[in-house]
Amino acid sequence: MRWFASCPLGLEYLLVDELKAFGLREVREGLAGVYAEGPLADVYRAALGTRLATRLLLPLAEFDAPSADALYEGCKTVNWADHLSARQTLSVHASVTRHPAIRDSRFAAVRVKDAVCDQFRERTGSRPSVSRTDPDVQLYLFVARNQRATVGIDLLGRPLHQRGYRTRGGAAPLKENLAAALVMRSGWLDDPEQPLVDPLCGSGTLLIEAVGMALNQAPGLLWAELIHLGWAGHSRKLFAEALEAARDAATPDRLVGPVVGRDRNERAVESCRRHALAAGVAYQTTWENRELGEAFEPFERTGTVLTNPPYGRRLGGGEDDSPALDDLYRRLGERLQTDFAGWRAGVFTEDPDRCRSFGFAPFKKYRLYNGALDCRLLLFQVPEAPPAPSEQAHMVANRIRKNLKKLRRYVEQHELEAYRVYDRDIPEYAVAVDVYGSRANVQEYAPPKSVDPVVASARLNDAVTGVRLALDLTAADVVVRRRQRQRGDKQYQRRAATGRVDWVREGGYRFVVNLDDYLDTGLFLDHRETRRMVGEMSAGARVLNLYCYTGSFTVYAAGGGALESTSVDLSRTYLDWARQNLEANGLASTAHRLLREDCVRFLRGGKNVFDLIILDPPTFSTAERAEGSLDIQRDHVELLELCRTRLAPDGTLLFSTNARRFKLDEDALAASYHITEITRSTVPPDFSRRPPHRCWRLT
Repeated sequence: MRWFASCPLGLEYLLVDELKAFGLREVREGLAGVYAEGPLADVYRAALGTRLATRLLLPLAEFDAPSADALYEGCKTVNWADHLSARQTLSVHASVTRHPAIRDSRFAAVRVKDAVCDQFRERTGSRPSVSRTDPDVQLYLFVARNQRATVGIDLLGRPLHQRGYRTRGGAAPLKENLAAALVMRSGWLDDPEQPLVDPLCGSGTLLIEAVGMALNQAPGLLWAELIHLGWAGHSRKLFAEALEAARDAATPDRLVGPVVGRDRNERAVESCRRHALAAGVAYQTTWENRELGEAFEPFERTGTVLTNPPYGRRLGGGEDDSPALDDLYRRLGERLQTDFAGWRAGVFTEDPDRCRSFGFAPFKKYRLYNGALDCRLLLFQVPEAPPAPSEQAHMVANRIRKNLKKLRRYVEQHELEAYRVYDRDIPEYAVAVDVYGSRANVQEYAPPKSVDPVVASARLNDAVTGVRLALDLTAADVVVRRRQRQRGDKQYQRRAATGRVDWVREGGYRFVVNLDDYLDTGLFLDHRETRRMVGEMSAGARVLNLYCYTGSFTVYAAGGGALESTSVDLSRTYLDWARQNLEANGLASTAHRLLREDCVRFLRGGKNVFDLIILDPPTFSTAERAEGSLDIQRDHVELLELCRTRLAPDGTLLFSTNARRFKLDEDALAASYHITEITRSTVPPDFSRRPPHRCWRLT
């Protein structure tokens, strides 16, 4: 009996070895699979035990199929009554590669079904039924680029990589057979009593497959009771014997590990526990809901770290994924050096260049495919001591220390825990670095296309290392984001969902910030002096804060003695944030109203006036509930005129913008306002090298 075991590209060599280990002798490598010959007992042994094969296929006919009619006629050359009966159900899985006449695999599947059913009708007067979800017999069709077709039986009628233990796999789970291949290549199975750790475990597939192999637990034990042995050539007796042999070969009491998986996502960790329980390895595995930056408890001996970090696609596929991934790989490298010195580490990645941030090179590389993605498994020997920071990292650190020395008196005078310490001071290291209490926010300026991405990544690594040296921080204390032009409200959109917040002091007030989940942190540091100005102007005043974001201006107004304030924003999230800021400073009251409304609609819809209006709008916005889009260059005259209708006769309007090329149309506003630009007095010293905003007083 000649059959074909399919597998993902890159696993063919391993699958040959695996089938030979089952006692099969006539085995040879093919493309995306392995050809084998042997009795039915060998088929069952392979089906139950394989961790690498996707399907076991029995070819019945091979023929040229230049057209749909030729495909139909070729399928009718098979005597289908030898393989199923008219009382059974069938389904056809078809794959057609770049065929000029057959462009839809579903159509090809229908033509195969028609050929089978028509043959039965012509010979017996009856025909099998079709069942797409649970057929008695699964047929397959493969048509290659040369229009050569192969048709046959899928012997087990199911993808063998679907073991049955995984119900939900997170955002982008590894297929079980690929995970098994990674475990095999990692070398952990040479000594499965050594520790095995996955610090980014996702759905837990890597570790579950590893323990299953160490316990010699045949994957087929999990699904054997669910399959239909509907093909006429099957032997239930031989299958039962193979199943019993697989059960006898398992060693569930073997000592392995410890095996530890971690993930920052609590739901993912809960899924890991369910999957491990369903796979029968729960008692051999430990799952922890922890951040990558959190240290591991020391292990008694060295072992293996094996992990599949997220790809850009798994993080959402947006432009900000690149620096987020760079940051993740940097933290992974530090975790390896800190907690796993002397261990072996395997990292499966779509972008091996990111592993340069580890500071040590792989000793082995394997090319494997995750679906259509061309990936690499990199094997490292983690050095006993971490590599020394580069000269460039020390250069960045020295510049930050110099800036800190200059800022020390200003920081102490204004009770600051959040301030900028570096902003492209060295042009090649184009980042902005802001201190937030005991953490740092590093914002990379998107490099020009002329800069090699590998070079840009290396420079960013040096910059981050310099930040850590100067501020004495761990990798977990440094958050990396990319600064680039944002359209609409993207700067306010959620980037992650850690839920972590920090509190920082400024001028006697406390503010909540979130460095992890949003591109903006919740406190615009460049408006620190503007906030102080608002506090001084607010005594006894009625204050309006438009596009209030997280209400920092409102806190200063209320703390400065404002008679009342109204803060307007469309975001429920940021109004809740503003409420937290007011409550944290003991300023929450009915006198300070937070209103969820479009600012333009608010200005047009009311009559009460204000003594002080703060207008710090986004450069561009297309918020769903807003009255049309906002382009501050296009719309600022109309917006400022609307503000005039709500400004008291002797009131003041503070208007600011971060739009880089903004030009205030003073001629259009001359009849309504006396205008004074006050940018110089609103830019704090830590932003004086590169003022990020412009500001005007209008009366």
